[in-house]
Amino acid sequence: MLAPPRDTPQLTWCGEGYLTIRLFEQVDIWSVAGVLRLEQQLAESAIAGSIIAMVPGWTTLLLWLDANVAEPDAVEAAIAEAASAVAAREIEFESRVLTLPTVYGGDSGPDLAFVADANGLPMADTVGRLQAMQFAGMVSFSPGMANCMWVDGSRALTAPKYESPRTTTPPGTVGLGGSSISLYSVASPGGFQMVGRLAVPIYQPRPTLPAFTDSPTLLQPGDRIVLEAIGPDAAAAIAEEVANGSYAYAIEPGSCRVADGELTWT
Repeated sequence: MLAPPRDTPQLTWCGEGYLTIRLFEQVDIWSVAGVLRLEQQLAESAIAGSIIAMVPGWTTLLLWLDANVAEPDAVEAAIAEAASAVAAREIEFESRVLTLPTVYGGDSGPDLAFVADANGLPMADTVGRLQAMQFAGMVSFSPGMANCMWVDGSRALTAPKYESPRTTTPPGTVGLGGSSISLYSVASPGGFQMVGRLAVPIYQPRPTLPAFTDSPTLLQPGDRIVLEAIGPDAAAAIAEEVANGSYAYAIEPGSCRVADGELTWT
């Protein structure tokens, strides 16, 4: 069933041009679906012309508004109207399936053994669960960084974050914090347990691969992701393809339909 929304959306203005709308308190796939439904509703609303961009999160939607056009009272009224219509609306949003080759353990995932112990699982079973399909709930914090959850919650792992965050995390790191997976797109501080590393980039501001022709970020909210385990030889071969610009990402089209309190994946 859909995550229960707040009685009324919580609105937080950041100056005249930015507005955060909080719809849910609980974080899950349903909250993301609700946020994406509100995004679609506002794109068709009376204030659509004053919206420069919308950024969906786990439970929130950030509006970037043209302050020269947007009237705060009209914006808030449109949001209230859209939010009241969201619960009953059927939507279908894009949900691609991407398979990303990943090296687990060793120097690529120095915290894999800790995560296995924390979940009482052998290493092989831990890697197996990490390969279960993920759902990208938001892209934030760093450019192109995706925060994900397991589509099948029964396959989820959990682990505490670092007590003291690292000052740097290698780009491509697959991190686990709580029951959320983060895919680190660039070198950055971080506190998630490092279980593996992607063999391919997910962010290219200066694109050399065809997948980044239209956008510097590979992933988007709603994507489903499989972090497929590969060995060092396969990783080395992929690195050569990335370097010469010939690597082709495994991306399958797909969608998610939300209707009558049910999710249908295609």
